Amino acid sequence: MATQIKHRRGTTSEHSTFTGSEAEITVDTTKDTLIVHDGSTAGGHELAKADGSNIAFGDNVKAKFGAGDDLQIYHDGNDSYIADVGTGGLVLRAANNIKLLSDTGELYFQGIKDGASKVYYNGAEVLKTTSTGIDVTGTVTADAVETDTIANESTGTTTTSTTQTAIATFAKADYDSAKVVISAKSGTDVYSTELLIVHNGTTASATEYGQIGTGSALATFDVDISGADVRVLATAASSTSTVFKVTKTLL
Repeated sequence: MATQIKHRRGTTSEHSTFTGSEAEITVDTTKDTLIVHDGSTAGGHELAKADGSNIAFGDNVKAKFGAGDDLQIYHDGNDSYIADVGTGGLVLRAANNIKLLSDTGELYFQGIKDGASKVYYNGAEVLKTTSTGIDVTGTVTADAVETDTIANESTGTTTTSTTQTAIATFAKADYDSAKVVISAKSGTDVYSTELLIVHNGTTASATEYGQIGTGSALATFDVDISGADVRVLATAASSTSTVFKVTKTLL
């Protein structure tokens, strides 16, 4: 008959008042786990199961990762922390999307792979990034706005013919309308005008107003849709070099 070795055993409650000898091993019959004793700690020290099902961390007890304990996860009794305390950064990666949610599933933030990043207020989307910038739902309130350059200003389109030329574009899928301010310069002559533009995805229309210049009009203007873009078109009045600059307000 094989020899059997049985360790002292007892329930979790019984262990809580038992102080075993140093290096003594007992069995917690409530949890089906082994307890290692140090001769002084009542209840001893519970060993983890292979599946990790009995691992628990008390307040301010940190789960540490990395050779220098660089990544630490813990709860301090009030708040929970994922802390990177090493020399590198904290990187979150996902095969598809990354979401931050409340305990009830309310979205705070969503990052979509190869697409937009979205910010939510009370579960409703209020800001998202687009291929050309950002799209805000609602009102933007700021103490001040300072720019060294206007983000939507073109670098300048120069023509030396009276052929119709595209001087600005915007994505029709992202914006339904636009206000465009155009400055044309030929030699010392300067001409400025504004266009209001709308489109329905197939046809674009514009109205021109607010023209002013140092001489006669240096060009005429039109709009159309080409592929995925709405285009602002200029036809110079002469083949003399004419430089166009455009500022767009996209809606």
